[in-house]
Amino acid sequence: MSRPCRPLPLALLALILYVADTRQQQLDLDTVSKFSSASTLTLPSHDGGIAISVALCGNPQGTTPRVIFTNSSTGTPTDVNIGSPDVFEILIEEGVGNWTGSISQGGRLAITDTGQTQYEVGVSTDAGQALHHYFGQSGLLFGDSTGNQAIFFSPPFESLEFTKPTFPNYTLPSAQMPFSVSQPSSTLQFTLTLVETSSNSGLLRRSSCALKATSSVGTVKNQTNWVRDQTEGWRSKWLVEGLTPGTNYSAFVSQDGIKVSGPLYFATKSGRCASRSQLLCFPGSHVRKMDSFVQLSLG
Repeated sequence: MSRPCRPLPLALLALILYVADTRQQQLDLDTVSKFSSASTLTLPSHDGGIAISVALCGNPQGTTPRVIFTNSSTGTPTDVNIGSPDVFEILIEEGVGNWTGSISQGGRLAITDTGQTQYEVGVSTDAGQALHHYFGQSGLLFGDSTGNQAIFFSPPFESLEFTKPTFPNYTLPSAQMPFSVSQPSSTLQFTLTLVETSSNSGLLRRSSCALKATSSVGTVKNQTNWVRDQTEGWRSKWLVEGLTPGTNYSAFVSQDGIKVSGPLYFATKSGRCASRSQLLCFPGSHVRKMDSFVQLSLG
């Protein structure tokens, strides 16, 4: 006489499906890794706090992947276990989600419902500084704009030290005294992304990975390091051209491809005005550049 088949417990069934549908990979600490499908990621044990960050590189299907994490050697990162001890869901907001805690026993991270979405995962051993970090508008500055050009400054990234003079000092300077400051030693890389404000409603603006895949408007004519303020130090400066007059834009700056500042909102001018970095704007003026100087004729 055959025994009737008993249905599997829901938790066991979820575990079987979870193992069958995902791949397990090892994550390295203090490193950002990129994936293109649902995955189960294992984390090594670490003494001290950590910060896990997940950044989406896009959202082509309009669905947000689920990110579930356990820092227990016996826990299972599935949705049916969310709320139980040592199982957490990392919520994605505007393209980025973060979790801070300890992994003294290691951990496992499950990313599901990804569809065609690529994503990055970073694990920082500095619990106060996730690898994917969103600064908001802090430090990002708008310089000025014309009808089709604009100037921007990144957040300051390196201090500038001046030697304070001692007084009295009656030593005359040399005949050649150009103001020269050595270039910063920092190797940080900054990238500017510009989009029209009317079209950025669905932009994952906290994710540098998503901004990297976004088509930026305008053309960067010049990017250089700039000391805008002695007290704040070095910034990266951009001169962008090819913009549309009388248009609202949003500016974002990515640092090292993982950290984001912005949005900074600005509008181009509707008239024929030059930026303050070149000359003042007079109504009815005509501007003509001539080699090393700018000629301004009124009329």
